[in-house]
Amino acid sequence: MTNHTSLNAPAGPAHHARSATNADAPLVDRVLAPFRRFARTASASGIVLLATTVIALVWANSPWAESYYRLWGLAFGGTLGGASFRTTLHHIINDGLMAVFFFVVGLEIKREVLAGELASVLTGHHPRGHQTAKGGASW
Repeated sequence: MTNHTSLNAPAGPAHHARSATNADAPLVDRVLAPFRRFARTASASGIVLLATTVIALVWANSPWAESYYRLWGLAFGGTLGGASFRTTLHHIINDGLMAVFFFVVGLEIKREVLAGELASVLTGHHPRGHQTAKGGASW
């Protein structure tokens, strides 16, 4: 006999316990829960990047393009004791965030070289373990 349960049907006691817990949770936790689940997915950063790229392209090519370019020129600054600085949003993104981006990329490459797919290339072993007739790697 086949089980004809609906995909949208509750999953039993565990579902009811989870629903009760969500109903008792503070409003902030209930509102942020979907965002937290989304952020845990592997594709979340790619989806956010793609969405913001589309928004920026549409905005920059719309009748409101002037506000887009004014946003890039938004001034930032601060003073600490006798030292002060002043810069634009464009400069912060180009220099600051890009430095963070390349730092993270460097860490990812290091991890791949030490423990990932690139580690086997450096030690002379083919990642898939293919061998030629003479016993050497097939590449």
